[in-house]
Amino acid sequence: MSLIFLALLTSFLVTYFAIPSIIKIAEIKHLFDEPDDRKLHIARTPTLGGIAIFAGVIFSLTFWSTQGAIVELQYIICAVILLFFIGIKDDLFNLVAYKKLAGQLMASFILVNWAGIKITTFYGLFGINDLSMIPSYFLSIFTIVVITNSMNLIDGIDGLAASVGIVGAATFGIWFFSADVLQYSILAFSLVGSLIAFFYFNRSPSRIFMGDTGSLLVGVIL
Repeated sequence: MSLIFLALLTSFLVTYFAIPSIIKIAEIKHLFDEPDDRKLHIARTPTLGGIAIFAGVIFSLTFWSTQGAIVELQYIICAVILLFFIGIKDDLFNLVAYKKLAGQLMASFILVNWAGIKITTFYGLFGINDLSMIPSYFLSIFTIVVITNSMNLIDGIDGLAASVGIVGAATFGIWFFSADVLQYSILAFSLVGSLIAFFYFNRSPSRIFMGDTGSLLVGVIL
């Protein structure tokens, strides 16, 4: 339990102290989300909050987790890093949609093929039990891409993506803790800590947005 609390606290502190610097850099370099007729915010707002979330999660996860206890950790981090760079490029240069999707598919394939995070059975739902390899891969990759993009799509209202992420990650974290899967609980609460810190700056009126960098990160971890 102490490791989970330390993971949450560490990610919170890293993100909390990183965001003011990111806001300042965004102001100097003019890295803003400009208001227009399709957006609710009326002031130019920095969009690189995902960098602070990424820093908090990765630092806390790698510091407090044990490699031997979660052998797929390296692949999870690889997928997260891949989407982190996809998100940064999209936030700065408006990445073409098919390139963004290609990055998501690649990250999903890493999780399914190498980390082994995939749907293998329906347990009798709709009369379906065990899935063969191809349907399992297809359904698993599809599910990861859909969840990742769902977080990306709701990142348009102050505090919404962060609050949904907090509730989702905390729920998973509590479940993993009760199931005695400590390392995944550390991952979940590392995300919770970062999102709580981000939410402080993202509540209305927002001082920073997480952008695609953050929403893709939150989505793939969930």
